[in-house]
Amino acid sequence: MASKLKRHRLLLRDKVLKHLPESLKGPLYRKMIKIDLDPLPGLELRVARTEHELSSAFRLLHDNYVRSGFMNPHPSGMRITKYHALSSTTTLIACIGDQVVGTVSIVRNGAFGVPLDAVFDVSPFLKKGVRIAEVSSLAVHPEHSGKRGQILFPLLNFLYHYCEYYFGVDYLVIAVNPTWWDFYRHVLLFEKLEDRIVTEYSFVNGAPAVGGILNLKTARERYSAMYNHRAANQNLFEYLGNKTIAGVEYPTRGYGKVSDPVMTPDLLRHFFVEQSDALSKLSEHEKVELWNLYSHRDFRKHLPRPLTPVAKLDGRGKNLRHDIDGEVRVHTNQVSITGRIKNASHCGMLLIANRGLRQGESIELEIPISESEIIRVTANVVWSDVQGASGLRIAENHNRWGDLIRSLENELLHERKPAA
Repeated sequence: MASKLKRHRLLLRDKVLKHLPESLKGPLYRKMIKIDLDPLPGLELRVARTEHELSSAFRLLHDNYVRSGFMNPHPSGMRITKYHALSSTTTLIACIGDQVVGTVSIVRNGAFGVPLDAVFDVSPFLKKGVRIAEVSSLAVHPEHSGKRGQILFPLLNFLYHYCEYYFGVDYLVIAVNPTWWDFYRHVLLFEKLEDRIVTEYSFVNGAPAVGGILNLKTARERYSAMYNHRAANQNLFEYLGNKTIAGVEYPTRGYGKVSDPVMTPDLLRHFFVEQSDALSKLSEHEKVELWNLYSHRDFRKHLPRPLTPVAKLDGRGKNLRHDIDGEVRVHTNQVSITGRIKNASHCGMLLIANRGLRQGESIELEIPISESEIIRVTANVVWSDVQGASGLRIAENHNRWGDLIRSLENELLHERKPAA
């Protein structure tokens, strides 16, 4: 009876809020924030890596989505999407003991784009070197749902810190049910991607969706202005931006690393052959992208084979670009500038600096891969634009540069080469 009464009160509250003027909605939503500052005993947050952790996250997500009508029940009892096969997707989990009580997946724009590409246009934000990531697959165990954000707020803290410091992205995007839009807009300060509601979004079983975007480069300033004068249990600027949550395990990072690939051949087989047919529905372009990403036969035997000849696919290996985000010093004949490498291959890289370079010129790069080692690489400028983006081709065979790229490739193969 008490739980039914509580649900009734929440429904009534939401109905009243929905019809308020926009000028009143925001202050009321932010006033209702009540963050539980005392950590839940035993709560741990980390990147999901094992079969048990991923399965538990996908089951929690499945049950929440089925309950909300966002998907039909699946025989596996899990919600697994094609994006979960990519190294540019990370699944975060909140656990108490062996139980996953919260999860969220972050899909960085990559081989398959992002899910909301199907219904919203993000192209105006995809300038050279700018990265977006979609926050997707958010679920909290019903046992903890609505309890002063005991799981939700720590998960959002982890998500925010991970995206800002570890994932190499500039914007977060979302496609949420209209009933949740006021929370994302007035509390988390997302802005609308487009001034419309998509009436049928196939990614969530045809439910309606609103698209939102958050600029991570300006988010701190906006959160500070909105929240920094509030009490501690309502100060989202302090909680999301500065607070360190006990029990959070952040990943380790080498130079430029922004991905946490977790798929092994066994995990790929388990989730995408035995439990899901998500990969069977890939387009030819997506099959090629996945084939290029996982180059070893121990992976490829579990992937749908593209129609493109294998010899042609394998010839692209040296040009396969890896997302990175690393500082670099650039020396030209005229000036020395600081920039960032945004993607890299054995043959070249994308450089972002505060000025363009001269097409055709030869430059030297100083790449600080550790506190004690700097790689010096000679490169030629293939193209450059006035916004400061430049495409570079490595001019010489630099062994240490090759070692750096191979380390990224080996991490993609679960930090080891599969047995021959």
